[in-house]
Amino acid sequence: MSIQQYIMTNIQVADVDQWANDFALSTATSATILAGNVDGMAHLITIVPSASLTSTIFTVTGTDADGHTGLTEDITVVGTTAVTGLQFFSTVTAVTIPAVIADSVTADVGFADDCVGKSLLLDWRSTVGAGIAVNTNATAVTFGIQEYVGGNAFQDANPARTAANWVTSTNTEIDAETTDATTVLTAGITACRFNATGVTNSTTDVTVTLTQPTAN
Repeated sequence: MSIQQYIMTNIQVADVDQWANDFALSTATSATILAGNVDGMAHLITIVPSASLTSTIFTVTGTDADGHTGLTEDITVVGTTAVTGLQFFSTVTAVTIPAVIADSVTADVGFADDCVGKSLLLDWRSTVGAGIAVNTNATAVTFGIQEYVGGNAFQDANPARTAANWVTSTNTEIDAETTDATTVLTAGITACRFNATGVTNSTTDVTVTLTQPTAN
């Protein structure tokens, strides 16, 4: 029997300028990156322009939820609407644009309250799914579980752990939950991870416990 426990503390609410504040797009192509990760989670990136932009591409570089370097995402901003990316970044090391723009527009780079924890490896050869229990200290978080299917490829030195490789569990007992939840995950998945899809209080703590019989 394999038992794992993963504890996440003080999961943060959205912060519009966590990574860069007033990135001056008319004078620089690279943002000044501010303080590092504040809660140990990997968040979706948000970009908020101060005025209207004409299809400006922001390239974000950093690390993924498991600390692997080289994660990049191009986020296109049009007009004045804030845009949220699709990749989960635990740290951001650079934010760049292709060239300075004529107008005196700035942009804030922050994160959404949609975030994930680290990957928890499972025995994908087992015919029995892992039992999972999620316990939270408050109803300030809406959460689910993401699953990764890919056999031992997940353990490669440089796996392609992008958004497309993870799928949200279809188990209704642990989908869009706001209180403690327990269920059994699908047999044959390689890994899982906690996914908060909404956080309203930055004192939110969560514990994930996994139990799984080992393969014969």
